[in-house]
Amino acid sequence: MNFYFRRCRGVEPGKSPYELQLNTLRVEDSSVEAILINTNNLVQFKFQLFALLDATFRMKINELAPLKPRYEVQYALVGEPSLAKLEVLERSAEHVTIKSGDNKVKVYGAPFRLDFFSGDHLVISSNARGLMRFEHIRQKPEKKEEVEGEQPVEEAPLDDDTASDPGAWEENFKSFHDSKPNGPEAVALDFSFVGAQNAFGIPEHADSFALKST
Repeated sequence: MNFYFRRCRGVEPGKSPYELQLNTLRVEDSSVEAILINTNNLVQFKFQLFALLDATFRMKINELAPLKPRYEVQYALVGEPSLAKLEVLERSAEHVTIKSGDNKVKVYGAPFRLDFFSGDHLVISSNARGLMRFEHIRQKPEKKEEVEGEQPVEEAPLDDDTASDPGAWEENFKSFHDSKPNGPEAVALDFSFVGAQNAFGIPEHADSFALKST
């Protein structure tokens, strides 16, 4: 956990490499879908946004062509949410605005960002700070053949940033050895609650109900 936390906290604000390819946007009755790309390593993802009947939106991001299916949590919801109709209000080279009921979402392409509105009031902005990180499933770099007198060196593909990061593929916690056959798989995304003074929720450890700043 500390390893993934460290990799996510290493992301610099305002330097998001993720861009939504708005020219690939496909609109259905209750959802939109487009290709999201990490411009640093050219890994592609599938972005989906669904309109729900309870006046909310649901966003899903997953790898477009993963080496293996990514685990998705089951039983977190009692059945699939009921979908609502949506419509595209505005579409340009920079952004697209989607409306469902009294709510709307403005989706920006480069850098990728979503602004959620209740009526005309902005309430939540996602990836506004550019802290998104979605580490793709990858193959472990192969080591070069050993040459006498030289240390073996792992050759990493262009889309890999683990060669210089100890613990990317395995690490030890006291007597426990953690092998990571798919490499690091951290996922992070920032959310800004516009105009809010306090945030409440249940963290993963004992703490005050009012969440502290991280």
